[in-house]
Amino acid sequence: MITAIITIYYPNINNIENILKIYKQVDKLIVCDNSECSHLNLFPPEFNIHYILFEKNNGLSKAFNFVLKDKDIDWKDDEFVVFFDQDSVIEDNYINKLINEYNLLVFKGYQIGCLGPVFFNNSNNTVEYPKNKKIVSKNSFIVNDIITSSLLTTYKNLKSIGFWNDNLFLDMADWDLCWRFTNANKLCCMTDIVILNHTVGIGEKRIGKLKLRVSNPYREYYQIRDSLYLIFKRYVPKKVKLNLAAKIFIFPILHLIFFEKRILRAKYIMLGIKDFIKGYHGEVTY
Repeated sequence: MITAIITIYYPNINNIENILKIYKQVDKLIVCDNSECSHLNLFPPEFNIHYILFEKNNGLSKAFNFVLKDKDIDWKDDEFVVFFDQDSVIEDNYINKLINEYNLLVFKGYQIGCLGPVFFNNSNNTVEYPKNKKIVSKNSFIVNDIITSSLLTTYKNLKSIGFWNDNLFLDMADWDLCWRFTNANKLCCMTDIVILNHTVGIGEKRIGKLKLRVSNPYREYYQIRDSLYLIFKRYVPKKVKLNLAAKIFIFPILHLIFFEKRILRAKYIMLGIKDFIKGYHGEVTY
C-alpha cells in the first residue's frame, strides 16, 4: 500500500497537474488544503482523491499529523507514506523507483527511517548533492537530512517517533523529522535513482565566494523563530547546532545587508524572536 500526502495552499492549474501525476503512482492520495477556501473543484471528479479543507493555514506538520493521526483512516504499519509539496514535479514510475531503492537498503540490513531524492534546483540549474554523505549503495547514501518533497517512509516509522513536530510550521520541519529518526537509530538516506525538480527560495546571490539563497522576507520569521526553538533540542546534532547558530546570528545580518526589502525583513526577524520568547508556533501574523 502506497499513500501520498500533499499539502496545498491556493494552488494553480500547474500544481493540480503535478498532483494528478502523483495520484497515478499511488494507491491513495490525501490532499491537505491549508487555504481558506475550497479547491476541490479543480480536481476532476473521476479521481478518487481524499480531500481535506482546513479553512486556515495549519502549516506542514499539523496538516500532515491531522491525517496521520486520523483514526478513521485505516493506516497499516507497513504502509509506505510519501510526502509532497504542491509544486513537486515527478516523472513516470518515480515513486516505484524510490520504493524499490528503499526496499533494497532494508534488504541489505540498513535500518531506514526515511529516503528522499537528490533534486535539481531550479534556482541555480544544478543537481544538489549534500557535502556530507556516506555511500551505502550504488545510488544511495546516508545524510543528515532531506527535504519534505518526496520524503518516503513507512507509517510504522512515523509512529515510532511521534510523527511530525507540530511546533514546526514550515521551515526545518523535514530536517527535524530526520534528526529524530537519527536519534532513534534509524538512517536518513538520499538517492539519485530519481531526481526531483525543485525550487529553493527565489534565487541565489553570490558575495565573493559566499553563496546566499534568496527567500521571501516572511521566511526570515520562520527561520529565526524555529532555529531558536531547535537549537535547544537535545536530539539535534551538535554540528547542526552550529548551522542553526549561523541562521540566528549571522545570516539575518547578511540578508539585511545584501537583500532587498531590508525594513520588512528586519520586522520579520524581530517578530520571530518575540514569538519564540512567547512560545508561539503558528502562522506568522504580521
